[in-house]
Amino acid sequence: PLTQKTDITYYTTPAEAQEALVGCYDGLQLNYADVFSMPVCAETLSDLCFGGTGANDADDFKMLDEFDKDVAPAYMSIYNNTWINCYKTIFRCNMLISRIKQVDWGNNPQLSKDIESEARFIRAFTYFDMVRMFEKIPLLSEPSTENIPQSEPDETYGLIVEDLLYAINNMSAKPYS
Repeated sequence: PLTQKTDITYYTTPAEAQEALVGCYDGLQLNYADVFSMPVCAETLSDLCFGGTGANDADDFKMLDEFDKDVAPAYMSIYNNTWINCYKTIFRCNMLISRIKQVDWGNNPQLSKDIESEARFIRAFTYFDMVRMFEKIPLLSEPSTENIPQSEPDETYGLIVEDLLYAINNMSAKPYS
């Protein structure tokens, strides 16, 4: 399209790359705004929340607390939104990482490394939640809409380590003002 930005033409300026990074951070917001995000489920399923989330638990939390799908069969897809939101976040990060080299960074190449480091951290953080929550998950390190097979947890942890090492080695030490 001549009058609209696409994923091919969007990533041309540092400002656009920073906007895309904001989209990656917004993905984290999506992940944690859902009722059944990793922290909530981890607490509910643990011994730290005796009796789930309280005496007035809704059926969905009772099902989690009792580890019994028959308590609330209507909630068989209870983690569906969590799964979708995590992959939205990963897609955004993968898109930014894959397009970052087409940005004209001018006299500030460090900004490119900073933005990519943040995107890789967000991707690693999201995969860390997913692998602990679901164990075997499709591992996407580039933008894709393909339905790919699940990866072994070791492969997922390998990408997490790779992303975190990139961030450690490339992120500038200067804090934001």
